[in-house]
Amino acid sequence: MPKGFVFLILFATLSFASMMLGVAPQTAYTGYARFVFYILVLVAFTDMVRDIEVLDRILIIVALCALAQALSGFILPASGHGRLSGLAQQPNILGAKIAFGIFPMAAFFMRSKSSIMRLLIGLSLGTMLVAIGLTMSRGSYIGVLFAGIFWVRHSGRSVLLFSAVGCLAFVGLNSLATERVSQIERRLQFDGSSAANRAQVMRNAFKAIEKYPIMGVGFAQFKQVADAVDISSEAGRGGHSFYLSTAASAGLPALMAFLLFMWIQSSRMNRVRKRLREDAPPAGESRSTETPWGDRTRALWVVNTVQAIMVFHGISLVVRGSQRLTEWTMFSLYAATAMLISRGLKRETQTASRPVEE
Repeated sequence: MPKGFVFLILFATLSFASMMLGVAPQTAYTGYARFVFYILVLVAFTDMVRDIEVLDRILIIVALCALAQALSGFILPASGHGRLSGLAQQPNILGAKIAFGIFPMAAFFMRSKSSIMRLLIGLSLGTMLVAIGLTMSRGSYIGVLFAGIFWVRHSGRSVLLFSAVGCLAFVGLNSLATERVSQIERRLQFDGSSAANRAQVMRNAFKAIEKYPIMGVGFAQFKQVADAVDISSEAGRGGHSFYLSTAASAGLPALMAFLLFMWIQSSRMNRVRKRLREDAPPAGESRSTETPWGDRTRALWVVNTVQAIMVFHGISLVVRGSQRLTEWTMFSLYAATAMLISRGLKRETQTASRPVEE
């Protein structure tokens, strides 16, 4: 079972109670069934990931899928506001799907030894950044910025990579779509009707939390919030914030149970990342690079990359509603990484404590 699984069970239990006590439980039955199915898939995913090479291949898939999403944005018609929407058919969702692959793509650029592969990966990375820019998703901008700072905080090479690719993407964006750059600048002023509507939705969520802090208005019933609290406008809309909508619909205890589960995954990853960095051999020293997780360099790349994705994900959900399949796919990745790390730490401890035979 994933580490901290008891908190995930608590989250599901509280959500079920909230659903049954909600304002319109009949509207949430199928949503709750999907929710339970996603938890079962998370358990299966965690059990199937047995070594660091599997995680490495999963990150390759994430990067390639994100590139495909970016290309779909350029190929398929844009939304009515000129924003790329791609296969997701919604600019903010498309921005998030592309952003999940930014950090794996950048990691493979840094690890690649072939000049041709570096060129191809660099072009792919630039394409993805331009696509995110043209989605005009402010949440994706903020999430990628903070996750990028987190990812490069210990690496001068990564700082140079992100700076170079970011400048290249901006130059390309500015030369190819000058009008859209002006539109992006207007959106970043946060003074349009979109920002005002989202602020109202958040106020609606706060009203629901204030009135029903324990069980909320009902799991997966945020769109029926007007039946539970008095609101002035924006009735029937999604929460536009995973955390607020979860607290408003399922209650604060349910949200805390979920956050505790995710905190356990993050703390496990942070623990092994520090161990890998501290135990790294000095430059020029020919010490074995094998660890309980396999090759040290690969293990460190994987943990750093998954942590960066997790930082982006956590920030983006502040201003973005949940897309259940996408979110739970990534939650499964975090749980699998944390479990693999925990198994490695256990093996390392057992090896260290084993008496040396004469």
